[in-house]
Amino acid sequence: MMELGGNVCVRTIYLRREAMINKRFIKIDEASELTRLKPKTIREYCSRRLIPHIKLRGAVLFDTEDLEAWLEDSKVKPIRQLSKK
Repeated sequence: MMELGGNVCVRTIYLRREAMINKRFIKIDEASELTRLKPKTIREYCSRRLIPHIKLRGAVLFDTEDLEAWLEDSKVKPIRQLSKK
């Protein structure tokens, strides 16, 4: 493998690029559909840094994998019922 400097090699750069190409990025309207939150709420969560997002030259993008993980982490776990004696 060719080294570009330090420990970075061409294969590592290639794999990172492939991973980025294979990710699905969506805009606010699509994130709203996915989460069932209003676009206004999505924007508010972005401004308060409550939801994972990417800002790229003024555009706000969302990685669907990050959104799905965020939703999963936001689940409220049920309290176990106390056993009746």
